[in-house]
Amino acid sequence: MHQDLAAFYENPKVPNSFGGVEALHRSVKGKYSKKDVKHWLSQKDAYTLHKPVRHKFQRNRVLVSDIDRQFQADLVDMQSLAEFNKGYNHSYHRSIKMEPVSVSRHNRKQVLKNLYGGLRNEKPKAPRFKIGDVVRINKQKLHFEKGYEQNWRRELFIVFEIVQRIPIVYRLKDLQGEEIKGTYYEAELQKVVDSGFYPVENVIKQRKRRGITEYFVKILGYPLKNLIFCPAQSSR
Repeated sequence: MHQDLAAFYENPKVPNSFGGVEALHRSVKGKYSKKDVKHWLSQKDAYTLHKPVRHKFQRNRVLVSDIDRQFQADLVDMQSLAEFNKGYNHSYHRSIKMEPVSVSRHNRKQVLKNLYGGLRNEKPKAPRFKIGDVVRINKQKLHFEKGYEQNWRRELFIVFEIVQRIPIVYRLKDLQGEEIKGTYYEAELQKVVDSGFYPVENVIKQRKRRGITEYFVKILGYPLKNLIFCPAQSSR
């Protein structure tokens, strides 16, 4: 199967070469299922590193349950504009459906209802990823960065916890078992198959052990803590 799919995917003469799952599936004319095609592509850096990133998706809501539970402030000197913003606290706000000066502990429940509506007892959807899945994290790009640059980080991570929120988020560990701070949405992750291929970025030094030459190398896209010794044959 690998040779057949590679003949279409890696051949620039084929119109759908280096495309996505749908394009490659059309090229093989139904010889393989979409599931098989997707699994094969998940091993290919050319696909997983440049797969389009989804930017618009549902995020977790931040619910402020009471007065003085959350503060947001910018340190800006507004004294010179005092005469222009005196009416802010007495102006009607669409979000809370009243003036801020009218908010008190007596009507806080109504303010909460106005702000968030009737909170429904939503249940999280089934998670897309499982504990132990190998994933990539998307690489946030600026608006004017080149489109041909990769959209996903080369470093691989492992899902170790599924957090039941709406929507679901995930906690990750690196390949050395160190926990990554923060949580990630499904749209920020991509399940891949670890092909075992790790390009070498730099050779730091070399040594000889039991007659075998080994190189101390930095793996492309991985932090310095991942420096390793590898035999000369495997680093070619």
